[in-house]
Amino acid sequence: MPFSFFIALRYLQPKRTFVSIMTLLSVIGVCLGVTVLMVVIAVMAGFEKRIKDTVLGFEPHVTLETQFSGFLDEDGFPTGNGWEDLAERLEGLESVTAVSPYVSTPAFLQIGGEPTSAAAIGFRADDTWRLEQLNKLNPKGTVDLSGDKIVIGSAIANNFGLSIGNKITVVSPRSLRDLVKAAQKSQEARERGDEEAARKAMEVVSDEAVLPLELEIGAIFSSLQYGEIIILPLHHAQHIAGLEESVNGIGVVTENAYRAGEYVEGMIKVTPPEWRVTTWMERHQQWFNAVAMERTMMYFVLFIILFVAGFSIMVTMITVTVQKRQDIGVIGALGGHVNQIAWIFLAQGMVVGVIGIMCGLGLGGLILHQRNTIREGIQKLTNFQIFDSGVYGLVEIPARILPKDLVIISVGAFVLCTLAALIPALFAARVDPAKALRNL
Repeated sequence: MPFSFFIALRYLQPKRTFVSIMTLLSVIGVCLGVTVLMVVIAVMAGFEKRIKDTVLGFEPHVTLETQFSGFLDEDGFPTGNGWEDLAERLEGLESVTAVSPYVSTPAFLQIGGEPTSAAAIGFRADDTWRLEQLNKLNPKGTVDLSGDKIVIGSAIANNFGLSIGNKITVVSPRSLRDLVKAAQKSQEARERGDEEAARKAMEVVSDEAVLPLELEIGAIFSSLQYGEIIILPLHHAQHIAGLEESVNGIGVVTENAYRAGEYVEGMIKVTPPEWRVTTWMERHQQWFNAVAMERTMMYFVLFIILFVAGFSIMVTMITVTVQKRQDIGVIGALGGHVNQIAWIFLAQGMVVGVIGIMCGLGLGGLILHQRNTIREGIQKLTNFQIFDSGVYGLVEIPARILPKDLVIISVGAFVLCTLAALIPALFAARVDPAKALRNL
């Protein structure tokens, strides 16, 4: 065993006690710092993974959207925007596993005399991928988009006390907008005294209005993020949006969601210019950036705990150098090199750091393994809901231990402990043996 390391271990174990109290406090400080950092970062990584899984559990990997509703035939009716041909071309790409055309539109719901707005999405009845994703949400009832039944989110169902079999009226926003404009024109005509123009204004809007649909609730799905949407059969969504035979979006599922950006170039080559192509990561970039920023800030904030532990080690080492001043003088007088003396105290800090890190990783792993049991115990004792499932939509606290995070935490803690011991070590190395032995 090297001389400096042997002396360092002797200083860490005084004669009358198994371990120095100050050394024990330093180890506990490092241990708690590593534990807190490990637990918090693992939980945040779990939340980030859960968010991505939630997004991918309902949204396609690549989305094509357009405002182009199609051309008009000789009678003035829309003929579609060519989405069928585009869907076939996308299905022919090697990286594509599923294609899901849809119509997304705002809608008004008339529920027992109470109007409310909602986001409506229409899918084909034979859209296998969409039906699989909906069934993964454990819906109550049967998901069937082949007739006049709809699927609604749990938030809407809970707010209005709806259940399977109830009927709701879906109203197109275009109808309300046209009705308001017609009413304004009719009022202006009446103010001018032109009753005929007022009557014609209302007749025109009644002839051109998109009629409301009375649909039956076939299933209710539970989702914190998508709980306020309604899902219609595609033909009903086209009617509400006034698109006739067109769609305004096509979802594309790829072989690997995390490589969706690499597949976009091939899709753009077969996509008309009026369609905009975006990946799921681009659509939720701000959300993911916010989570990543919070995680990074947590690193900086929680490393302060390790700084405090480092100061504890520094104070311990300074105290030891003062107590062992005469010992340092003897070592110097016997020919001990300055580097050997410095390494005695530097090794103490490194040993404290290694022991603290190992204990911290072990304690952090234990807490993460029992995190939900600990959560339940705290809730019973304090009657306080931690990560309320009604707010966060989580049955259990998510956690994800990444090797990269463990390396960053361990290396960071070790460097801080070593730097904390470096200043006292340099101070001890500069002690003059003659002055140190003067009062021996």
